[in-house]
Amino acid sequence: MSTVGWRGGNRRADRPRTAVELLNEWRASRTLAALAVVALPVIGHLLFGAAGRAFGLGLAAVACLLTAGLLIACRWARASLAFDRTDVVVAGLFLLVLLIGVLQLTPFAPGGAHPLWGYVGAEAAGTIDRSATFAELLKLSGLGALFAAAVALGRSGRATDKFMIATLAALGVFSGLMLLAFLADPGGIYGLERTDTGPRFAAAFSSANSAAALFGMGAALAAASLAVRFSRAGSPQEFEASLPGASLEAAAFALCTVALAATASRAGMIAAAAGAGLAVFWALFSARSGGGRRWLWGALALVVALSALFLAGSDLLLGRLGSIGEDFETRRRLFGDVWTAFLEAPLSGYGLGSFDAVNTYRTTSESYPYAANVGAAHNVYLEWLLTAGVVGAGAMFLTLGVVLSRIAGAAAGRRNRVALAVIGASAAVLLHGATDYALQEYSIALFWATLLGLGYGAASRRGR
Repeated sequence: MSTVGWRGGNRRADRPRTAVELLNEWRASRTLAALAVVALPVIGHLLFGAAGRAFGLGLAAVACLLTAGLLIACRWARASLAFDRTDVVVAGLFLLVLLIGVLQLTPFAPGGAHPLWGYVGAEAAGTIDRSATFAELLKLSGLGALFAAAVALGRSGRATDKFMIATLAALGVFSGLMLLAFLADPGGIYGLERTDTGPRFAAAFSSANSAAALFGMGAALAAASLAVRFSRAGSPQEFEASLPGASLEAAAFALCTVALAATASRAGMIAAAAGAGLAVFWALFSARSGGGRRWLWGALALVVALSALFLAGSDLLLGRLGSIGEDFETRRRLFGDVWTAFLEAPLSGYGLGSFDAVNTYRTTSESYPYAANVGAAHNVYLEWLLTAGVVGAGAMFLTLGVVLSRIAGAAAGRRNRVALAVIGASAAVLLHGATDYALQEYSIALFWATLLGLGYGAASRRGR
């Protein structure tokens, strides 16, 4: 005789189930996990991008605890993270990045100890700023942990769509609320006065360009999702049937695009257009029906026309285009100084997170006008070379390359909606990273880590 609701002969029916067992059997656990992973970067966006060390380390700790709790409590998460060969490569490369950072805290970094410590008579290390390097290691650990949680969700078929819906909804709500706050108080945020006096929209970030990177990623993400949805419509009836499901994506695209235009970021708009264009044309040429292509061409033409009219009326953006030559010269000088510094310590760099120390150490009377107040290299690739050296930066670039190549490989399959959305958003942030420091805003880095994890998990889901 068996107890109702339990299998016959199951001894666990004779004892109370634990909280972990109940959570494993709770169907909503995937939804709850997806909401938690999506919410963490949004909290960082609201906390000034979590650019401050205290906020960044706090979010990194929460990311690690969240992932640990997910793996401990949910059997489906542990099963999803069973390693295959590519997983081993990705994990190994990322651990190599962390190892380089740990070695930088000692005299045994690949390039040896920096001579600066000998000048001051202190204990030698490869980094010139131990506290910054240690903090950066903790923040990288948080990124890796949240990436792993997103991979687990991406490999759980029921959670992938919920993750995408929650992400687009969060982007739309955040964009809308921040735009309303900007209209109410253009010169401040949360009742605090901004240090910059420009009329550009920066949401809660320290820079309008950082806000542009986030909203550009959101616009590319939504545009790609819309493109895949419309490309599947082979007839007017199918196109009409797809419209209700596209409402959230369309709203997120519209809000992110308006927010992006309000930032008046030249590089941000170019990067967003490139990311969205890449994903849309990918969907266009991979569409399986001629009808889908026709609907997509029409939607693309409409969006381009409306965007051109909208941007042509932006006096702020047009005014900023006039100063592009001056800004280009400033970036050129800064990049040249960073490259020269990198060539002096090419193997292991000056230490993860040590840009401020390096900049202070090397600023001269000649470079002071353009280098004194910068807090980042304004080029994520140069900054990684400067701080992590060829070995550390190479390992990080390879990690991203392996992850993105696997996502791109899935773009032509049945799960191309998620893959193309992630590819589009990634292209936008990677292109923007060549001219600005958005990925130094920790919440944006966390957001991208969740997208990469979702795309990688969906691409490597068992039974594709």
